[in-house]
Amino acid sequence: MDKRKLAIFIGVLSNVIFGFSFVFTTDAIGTLGVSNMVFLTHRFLLATIVMWLISLVTRQKLKFKGRPWYKLILLGLCQPVIYFITGNYGLLMSTSTFSAIMIALVPVIGTLEATIFLKERPSWIQYLLCGISVVAVSILSVSETSGGTTTVLGVVLLVVSSIAAGTFNLISRGSREDFTAFERTFGMFAVAAVSFLVLATVENSTNLQAFVEPFKHTSYVVDILYLGIASSVVAFFGVNYANTYLPVVQSTAFSNITTIVSVMAGIFILHDPYSWVTIVAALVIMTSVWGIQKFSRSKDNA
Repeated sequence: MDKRKLAIFIGVLSNVIFGFSFVFTTDAIGTLGVSNMVFLTHRFLLATIVMWLISLVTRQKLKFKGRPWYKLILLGLCQPVIYFITGNYGLLMSTSTFSAIMIALVPVIGTLEATIFLKERPSWIQYLLCGISVVAVSILSVSETSGGTTTVLGVVLLVVSSIAAGTFNLISRGSREDFTAFERTFGMFAVAAVSFLVLATVENSTNLQAFVEPFKHTSYVVDILYLGIASSVVAFFGVNYANTYLPVVQSTAFSNITTIVSVMAGIFILHDPYSWVTIVAALVIMTSVWGIQKFSRSKDNA
């Protein structure tokens, strides 16, 4: 299997893993009521430690000296820091299903940013499909907020989260010649772990027990193991790997898989409320994202 086909396979697998992350996140910060900052600290400290252990076992060298490490800081600030702060609070102000559908904006944002900064020019059909996705998300947002299950602030936070995710893919693609996929993944986790630890300490300065109390719940341990290892180490490494060999327009298009899995999980596992508008909008968005992938200018279209 050549690297391009392997990147496609890994990109698909990573987004399937991401798809179930909404269920575990909802349980941790929604059902159990764990502090968002504490939860994110646990998740990315675990991810950083696991990546470090992998580097020791596999003798994977991490070289940052004399290289543009500022790119890794920007990478980590976009994803996970900004993405998860806005995404997790947005999830608390909406439903898992709606949050998942909003993630479908990521390919649209990635396409526009790649056009401006990386000169990866989409075709006119891709531009049209981007516009259709935005219209569908707008209709869905109005429908969800009017129903009372999702707040306006929740929508705004999820839009910011999607912009951060799109920018992350742009920076990851742009730094592929400076750092390996492993180095990018380790760097973003280290930035996230430090950032969330500082924020969590400030938030819980008078109650440091907040860092250990969640582990009394077995389900929380399961949540952190899935999100810290599978949905962070495995999935984010996969995304960085895909960004190494695929144009941003194509690599970000895989997030429609996250949307499909998350919507189904939200409806059938979490029993989120939904309407025909939810289903139709989701289908329109996912079809548009598929079209963005299908009608790429690239002669070597995935």
